[in-house]
Amino acid sequence: SPGVIIKHHIVTLLYLAAPVLFPEFRWAMGACLSVEINTWFLIMRRMVYLRREHVPGVIVEFTNAAFYASWIAIRCVLYPMIMAIYLRKCRVALEETGTLMHWPVIFVPVHGIFCALNIKWTYDLFTPLILGWFGFGSKKTAQKSEERML
Repeated sequence: SPGVIIKHHIVTLLYLAAPVLFPEFRWAMGACLSVEINTWFLIMRRMVYLRREHVPGVIVEFTNAAFYASWIAIRCVLYPMIMAIYLRKCRVALEETGTLMHWPVIFVPVHGIFCALNIKWTYDLFTPLILGWFGFGSKKTAQKSEERML
């Protein structure tokens, strides 16, 4: 819905202030924005799905493979790695100063929320597919899940 998209972008813009305001987090801007690669493949996948009768099968397969590969690499691997780095930086700051009252710490819970959302969305995306692979879900359920993600 438009409201959710607007809220998401407001939070994202605030979150991206961390690399701008705190030089030690400049590397994080590229890493955090890499999720947009997956978003691009999601949009491409939707477009291919809507025109699948006119799109060569190799394009459909490539788009799906790129979407799932980027999902796993970015949302399931990279984002948790970023969280681990943020937590290590917090621990170092705490050991050096004896307090967690540092401005960059406010971005840790925000990134944690993004990680939690990625876990939820990953569960929603892959559960019907995995159940279908093992014969516990119907093809219709897996197809509905697939269409919902489109």
